[in-house]
Amino acid sequence: MSVVRIILWNVADSDTTIDELRARLPELDPPSRWLWNTGAERFGLIAFEGDEAAYEEARRLLGKEPDAAEEFDA
Repeated sequence: MSVVRIILWNVADSDTTIDELRARLPELDPPSRWLWNTGAERFGLIAFEGDEAAYEEARRLLGKEPDAAEEFDA
């Protein structure tokens, strides 16, 4: 069993754009993935165990906690 995290941020009120995030966020090892919804100005992360550093980097770039975060057993 492993832990899967789904984390979402709204970037509309951030100084960082989705394009800037795409250029600066680290590559993820599959099956983890970055999520993008440019029209809604939302961005997120599906992270499996071991990708905590990716979450911390996204949080640092945005300067805020995520707007939604859920943790599941998989």
